[in-house]
Amino acid sequence: MKKLITLIFTAVLLVSCTDYDSQFDQIDDKIKELAAANASLEAELAAMAALNASVSAQTAAKLAEFQGAVGSIVEALQNLGTASAATIAQVQAIIAQISALAELVAANTATQAEIDAAIAEIQAMLDLINENVLHHSGGGSTSSSGTEHHSGGGHHHSGGGSTNG
Repeated sequence: MKKLITLIFTAVLLVSCTDYDSQFDQIDDKIKELAAANASLEAELAAMAALNASVSAQTAAKLAEFQGAVGSIVEALQNLGTASAATIAQVQAIIAQISALAELVAANTATQAEIDAAIAEIQAMLDLINENVLHHSGGGSTSSSGTEHHSGGGHHHSGGGSTNG
């Protein structure tokens, strides 16, 4: 009986060891599958990180480009404001010259040469405004020669001063 129990015990032990071996093999296979899946996920994460870095760099470059463009626009607007202030001062000077000329004509105290000189000075001031504002802003100023400085609507300049008779 002792031999029978030993034989049964050995048979049970062998059968149960075999089950453990197959279970270990199954677990080992699962670990290998999980390791492969993990490696695949890590590769995808690395690719996503690289793509994210690329997009981030491109976005930063585009934002820097936009920031530069905005800086240029701000500078242009500031220059325009300065130019507008200068133009307003020029227009005010022209108005003062016209008022002074009107007073001379109304008082009938000016000679024809003085009137012509005042008109020429006003015309020169108007030409300066025309050059600074209309020509450089693309207003389409046309000189007496008929050539276009810029396209678009604008002012037609018919030439030099006027004569008073």
